[in-house]
Amino acid sequence: MGRPNDESTRSLNAAVVRYEAALPLVSSYLDSRGISVAVAREFRLGGVSEPAPGHEAGKGRLSIPYLTPAGPVAVKFRCIADHRCAELGHGKYTAPRGQQVKLYNVAAFTADLDRDYIGIAEGELDALVLTWYCRIPAVGVPGASNWQGNPHWPRLFSGFSRVLVFRDPDTAGGELAARICDSLPQATVIELPADVNDTLLDKGPEFIQCMAGVT
Repeated sequence: MGRPNDESTRSLNAAVVRYEAALPLVSSYLDSRGISVAVAREFRLGGVSEPAPGHEAGKGRLSIPYLTPAGPVAVKFRCIADHRCAELGHGKYTAPRGQQVKLYNVAAFTADLDRDYIGIAEGELDALVLTWYCRIPAVGVPGASNWQGNPHWPRLFSGFSRVLVFRDPDTAGGELAARICDSLPQATVIELPADVNDTLLDKGPEFIQCMAGVT
């Protein structure tokens, strides 16, 4: 799927604006993850009460737009119910059919031109909390298979002497970290006791900064 045309970009932005207005729908979930309303608005998170055409699978979920200086270019929806999604036969995340897989939070590439490092997390919210609360600009990669399926992504990191890979402590996280390290010689795996968001809640941002070797 190619670059979105002007009409699809306008339609997506209109949907994101609608979901932003329904942020109270997901505010309790975000609060449980330590994400404030102000930060949610900064990243244009929202709730899906009235899905746009093609977004029906996102109803009742958290909307996570993929932002660029030109506006949103993609959106994903996260289940916020207190259950194990796999046991109910659905995924934790869903996206509109046919949407191209992208890196989340591409603003991290240009957040601070004086730094020599960038973070990579598995998932959007981990990248968000790294960037905002830990002051480690980070992009989110939606899974190991998607890294392997986008061979142009490693070139985007060529300007950094350090790539900090925040590995989820499970099999999928290990697979993603291994594939990133295979394609980025400057990558270093950061082993946390839990995923980034849970570690932030349990131990605070200074612990993550210390583990990553940044201040």
